[in-house]
Amino acid sequence: MSLSDVLLASLSPSTRSQAETTLSNYSTTQPQFLTSLLQLVLDPSQQIQARQAAAVYFKNVIKRRWDAEANEETPIDQNEKNTLKQELVPAMVALSSQSKLLRTQIADAVGLVAAVDFPTLWPGLLIQLVSHLSSADYAVNVCILETAHSIFAPWRSQTRSDALFGAINYTLENFQDPFFAVFEATAAALLSGQAIPNPNTIAQAQLLLMQIYLDLTFQDIPPKFEDSVAQFFGADGGDEGYFIKFLKWDPPALRGDEEEPTPTEPMNIKTTILEICEVFEMKYNELFTGRVPAF
Repeated sequence: MSLSDVLLASLSPSTRSQAETTLSNYSTTQPQFLTSLLQLVLDPSQQIQARQAAAVYFKNVIKRRWDAEANEETPIDQNEKNTLKQELVPAMVALSSQSKLLRTQIADAVGLVAAVDFPTLWPGLLIQLVSHLSSADYAVNVCILETAHSIFAPWRSQTRSDALFGAINYTLENFQDPFFAVFEATAAALLSGQAIPNPNTIAQAQLLLMQIYLDLTFQDIPPKFEDSVAQFFGADGGDEGYFIKFLKWDPPALRGDEEEPTPTEPMNIKTTILEICEVFEMKYNELFTGRVPAF
């Protein structure tokens, strides 16, 4: 049976047990098994059910075996790990225009690897992510920003340490300039008042940018963020700043159904801005206190 056939068999109750045993054997005995799984996920000629099963199995193997010592599992060969670190981000980006389910599984796998290896053992990750940020393709931007946020968000709750600030400083060196550029371009598009294509996708990107702003300023305020406080929070007698503008922002195209309980993207953006203001009021009061009345 081909790998695709085994994956399809794992979806049927009558053949699931044998198929899962076969997959488990493949995963520990076949060289480059995970690479083959990833290639199957990316292959549009395969049945979508097989690709979905491959994506889920791929993520689960990464979860169990990437940090094999911690989980008492058979380790993944180091050469295959190195190969996957080169292929994961391009695969995730390629899937961003094909299937949300497939892309989400691979994005989760990126996050799982990053949780173990970033930044020390995967220093190229941010460079890969940043290289795919685009001024036009916001489906890809959402994919990249979701992944970045999944890596950065846990820092909010971590205990302050040299290792934590080493990771944050490394991130700032490689990520903050592209972050500011994409933030400014995205905000300009949404606040222009002009009709834009795919406004919900661009709003999703803006929400993620707001969340990443909070991720990167939660533990301490980096110099570039401190220097740009007026740009975001506004200045008395000057520009209102991005946050006030987005708190006032109410685009008709994104208002949604009044009876729908799920918050719209503009609502989520406003909630995140208020979370940012709360952090600044508690931690960086000298930078924020003069702007409190405006909020």
